Amino acid sequence: MTRICLIGVSGFAGTHYHELTRHHASGVCQLVAATVINQDQEVDRCAHLTALGCRLHTDFQEMLNTWRGKAEVCVIPTGIHWHAPMAIAALEAGMDVLLEKPAAAVLADIRRMQETEVRTGRRVIMGFQSMYAAETLVMKRAALDGTLGPIREIVSWVKWPRKADYYARNAWAGRLQIKGTPVLDSPINNAVAHQLHMILFLAGAREDESATIAALRAELYRAKPIDSCDTAALAITTAQGIPCRFFATHACAEIVDPVIEIRGERGTLRWNYHYALELERLDGRRESWAVDSHCRDRMHAAVREAAHGGNPFLSRLTHAWAHTQAVNLAHAAGPITTIPAAHLNPDGSATGLDAAITTAVATPGALLHEQGLAWSHAAYERSALPEPTISEMIPSLRRLS
Repeated sequence: MTRICLIGVSGFAGTHYHELTRHHASGVCQLVAATVINQDQEVDRCAHLTALGCRLHTDFQEMLNTWRGKAEVCVIPTGIHWHAPMAIAALEAGMDVLLEKPAAAVLADIRRMQETEVRTGRRVIMGFQSMYAAETLVMKRAALDGTLGPIREIVSWVKWPRKADYYARNAWAGRLQIKGTPVLDSPINNAVAHQLHMILFLAGAREDESATIAALRAELYRAKPIDSCDTAALAITTAQGIPCRFFATHACAEIVDPVIEIRGERGTLRWNYHYALELERLDGRRESWAVDSHCRDRMHAAVREAAHGGNPFLSRLTHAWAHTQAVNLAHAAGPITTIPAAHLNPDGSATGLDAAITTAVATPGALLHEQGLAWSHAAYERSALPEPTISEMIPSLRRLS
């Protein structure tokens, strides 16, 4: 049976808490330890963990030292800036890691984790749960096997309005850095990181590979009183020759759940969050599949299987690299533009933004500026090489990545 350690139970970590305690109760794993630094605020969850026989700790390093050689997996659903140091510590304690997305704020931290994987013989498994959904393989094969004909582009978009409480939920929300450590929190690196990650995976040349980014154009905006962006429009040039575009905002009025479209010369494959996967051929024929609602359980099952010598498909740092590269290039391409108050609606949304995204999505190659928004600017462009430095992404941090 897989013995698991967990770091954190609050905020989004509560999702992993509920999953792991359910799996523990069903007998498929043993949740042996958890680090909870705010036990006075999580009395009920701590009591539940104790009743399950899970040992509580207040320091993650002390927990890892205690369970070195006694646990196979450490689950890390913490703040972005903690991902690399905690994952490296868990690897060095002899555990595989299930790491919540994104892998890290900067590519240098992914490289450090990969080097530690090689040195320890353990692995980091990414919590991009969409990678484990049944429809993901259908989408990837359709992009590769000619079902859609030559791929013209892959496009994804989402409109998820967020209020002030979203940015007040923790110390790093909406921040570019915290205490000198990069965070780069934004829709593209947090709330809808899954979809940016997914389109880059779908653009990869092989079934198990993500695309390689050659260059990127980016428009980054902020309507909220935050450090980072709350709105992003990206156009990505891949070495595989499949262009990708991505639109994400928290400064909208409308709610549009994430959509991914693979647009080919013979048809379009459309994925809708929580709804369905639909293939629409040019001749009007349609096929559809239900979206997999059990992808998180599939992810945990793959982690357990891998910990005991199995060889399931795993979302790895090699896949996550492209996502973090896109985020880093976007921030290095140019500054974040603050949307003037005169262009904000009473609800805090940016004027014209909802319609601009809808129009841009339907226009090949377009981003937001082409839609005539008074507060927008032409996209900044950045090639993949040389690798962005921290001082390019966060000018206040004058040190190389």
